[in-house]
Amino acid sequence: MELGAHVKKAADDGWTPLNIAAEKGHEMVVQALMELGVDVNKAVDDGATPLLVAVHRGHEMVVRALMELGADVNKAVDTGATPLFIATQNGREMVVRALMELGADVNKAVDTGATPLFIAAQNGRETVVRALIEADVDVNKAEDNGATPLYIAANNGHEAVVRALIELGADVNQPTDNGWTPLAIAARQGHTAIVQILRDVVLVQMQHLSL
Repeated sequence: MELGAHVKKAADDGWTPLNIAAEKGHEMVVQALMELGVDVNKAVDDGATPLLVAVHRGHEMVVRALMELGADVNKAVDTGATPLFIATQNGREMVVRALMELGADVNKAVDTGATPLFIAAQNGRETVVRALIEADVDVNKAEDNGATPLYIAANNGHEAVVRALIELGADVNQPTDNGWTPLAIAARQGHTAIVQILRDVVLVQMQHLSL
């Protein structure tokens, strides 16, 4: 048998020793396995790589180690979710920052068109939203149905995220494909504070137009 072949062998679900070490956060084990020639980008059955597994668990140092060893920062699972998308979804701010430092595509969307910013807004991750905006993300990039990060934050009642997106240049008037604006959906959902925030922005815009 080829020397080191046993460390490359996967279980029935595709999990290798490297995947397991990445999940558990064992940085030194990851580095030791890499010295034996394992494939840093080998994915399990759903497409998850060791990097994505480490990201999901929030193991920043393992993420950095895998990247230094050649991991593909933008390799996605079957749904199109990249490591950055998973990090934003789970609110892993430090991992998000590490991935962006290492070249992650901040605007790469999943199959529905949702970007990392969209999922961060949807889940109310204000600090992650601000981190993504610092990286020159497209603040108005919408899902396939036209829903923007501001729309989904307004829909879900995430006031702090709504404020952050507006501060960072989000278009308060951009509608979905069905014509729903952030203000309209906030009103429908009964999010009074968000309605007031959006109303005030719209009023200021109207005043500027009348000058």
